[in-house]
Amino acid sequence: MRIQPRTLLLVAAALLGLGNFVPASAQESRPAPAQSPARPDYTLRVSTKDLITISLKAERISLSSIASDISKRLKVPVLVGRSAGNRQVTVDFKALTLEPALQLLAPHVYIDYEINRSPGALPQPVGIYLNDEDDAPPAINAVVPNNSQAMLIEGNTEDGVETSEAAQEEQPLKVMYERSALTVKAKKQPLAVVLYKIASELSIPFDLKGDSGEVVDLDINKSSLEDAVLRMSPNVRLYVRADLRTLERRPFLLVLTAPKGS
Repeated sequence: MRIQPRTLLLVAAALLGLGNFVPASAQESRPAPAQSPARPDYTLRVSTKDLITISLKAERISLSSIASDISKRLKVPVLVGRSAGNRQVTVDFKALTLEPALQLLAPHVYIDYEINRSPGALPQPVGIYLNDEDDAPPAINAVVPNNSQAMLIEGNTEDGVETSEAAQEEQPLKVMYERSALTVKAKKQPLAVVLYKIASELSIPFDLKGDSGEVVDLDINKSSLEDAVLRMSPNVRLYVRADLRTLERRPFLLVLTAPKGS
């Protein structure tokens, strides 16, 4: 029997079609490909232009992870208390400034600020602490060391020479700190001596990192400590700890740095 060429082509096409055919039962028995578990919503944006602002969307994200990310963005240590480290955070807010944003993450927040008179300088956070109610307050030198204190010798160092009353009146130095208000009266006094007196009155360390040799005339009457620092010298640094729950701002270190370029 002779088979026509057209018939052979049809048979070959049918065989090829059968090769691609898989029974429905075989298709159903194949295991589904493994899928990674979906990550909860988590978006963090931190802006440091002008004011620091934070935008955060998180659903049951550990506070430790969020703190680590904020620390990287701000380039500031963010320390989490032992109890607070177990906290799972669910929040959704946009463009909040630093303090109210942090208060949504933990019940007890502290921030260490550096205050200085450098041009355009706002109080800069240098340490952030996120605590639960059960966590102990952070050590005052947890981020900014304050172990050193300058020792200054005041008065006339020449033996046998008495300072006249007229000379004392020409170069008076008076420092008082009462009810969170600072009064400083200084005329032609070394800045280092004035700062040492202020630190002594506040019972905080004074760190003399570089004597600028500045001699100052100051007339500050019952000013807040932070405002007083802004009236002194760009080489002065004041460190304060803000307790966001009690709204208390506690000074803990006064520093005199060397002038830039020296």
